[in-house]
Amino acid sequence: LSVTLQPTIDILKTLGAAKTNQFLVGFALETNNEEANALKKLASKNADAIVLNSLNDAG
Repeated sequence: LSVTLQPTIDILKTLGAAKTNQFLVGFALETNNEEANALKKLASKNADAIVLNSLNDAG
């Protein structure tokens, strides 16, 4: 079995660049420098909110 994958566009960044009156929420799965990386994504994607998910959380 062979699966060929192709990269997709950055959907959040594309929507952030085109938004007018929308409230855009993104999700960030982080392992290191979690808060700093999530805030960086918030700014670079032109989102209004980022939900930070951590792989370091138990459960």
